[in-house]
Amino acid sequence: VSDRVAYSLFDVEAARAGLTHPEGLWQEIRREVVADEAIGYERVSRFTDITRGEFDAARRRARENPAIAYREPVNHLTKILAAADTYQGITLRLLSTGQPDLLAVYYQGIDEVSHRFAHYMAPKMSFVSDEDFGRYRRTVEEYYAHQDELLGQLLASVSPDSTIIVMSDHGFANGTARPTDGPADIEGKPGKWHRLYGIVMVAGAGITPAQLDTATLYDIAPTVLALAGLPGASDMKGAPLVATPGGGNPEPIATYESSAARNRPHHAEAAAEAADEIDEELLRNLESLGYIGGGSSSESAAPPQDL
Repeated sequence: VSDRVAYSLFDVEAARAGLTHPEGLWQEIRREVVADEAIGYERVSRFTDITRGEFDAARRRARENPAIAYREPVNHLTKILAAADTYQGITLRLLSTGQPDLLAVYYQGIDEVSHRFAHYMAPKMSFVSDEDFGRYRRTVEEYYAHQDELLGQLLASVSPDSTIIVMSDHGFANGTARPTDGPADIEGKPGKWHRLYGIVMVAGAGITPAQLDTATLYDIAPTVLALAGLPGASDMKGAPLVATPGGGNPEPIATYESSAARNRPHHAEAAAEAADEIDEELLRNLESLGYIGGGSSSESAAPPQDL
């Protein structure tokens, strides 16, 4: 199930194909897709302190002129919540038919909420108005609590002997460590707000509680392979963070890449061309929502650094 199914800034129906594999799975899970219009004031009031009148006015502007209105924080928040609801519903639906050997779920909400709302957090930043600080100062913390609830639902739905990995690809500046020259949204060069270090946690049967000295993103795939009892590959960077259940890790193989895939350059070119077409469509959506554009042509053509 791709990130285009409920990507908070993407028109699902415009993608036309390739949302799931097999493609027929889309018909099964599309009923779980939640539209941001379904996110009402009662839901949003958990995360913000805006009035119902402010919410209703923002939603009206979103309907009348979405290309501009979705730059408004509360209109973006409804999309984030709808996307999270969508992927949670899809995941639980798929789990209800049986747990696979490997289940991977990407929750994007914390990243988006941080980019949109981290500059509203306490202590108040100088470029944030008193009114907006009052409206959105607790949004990020409340969303972390919400994400914890989503994870709790997922853990309650998997087998108790599952091994769980929770990880992020980067962290986010907060408190007095936040950049002071602009907000954390896409137009404000979001990479400046990233912390190099994210988190990784591994828990389950056979995992000895301890603190990991260090880890990198390259270690995740070898760790998953080790937990599955499969060998690593010599052409992979990184190393397992845990041992294979029942003993040492098996000797690595040369590669998991198939010779057929490596010898089909024309296939790779066709796939790249198709990906370019999809990315161009995504970029047009991002531009229509104000996330890119307004600068030079080279700036407008560059994909956002992190979404």
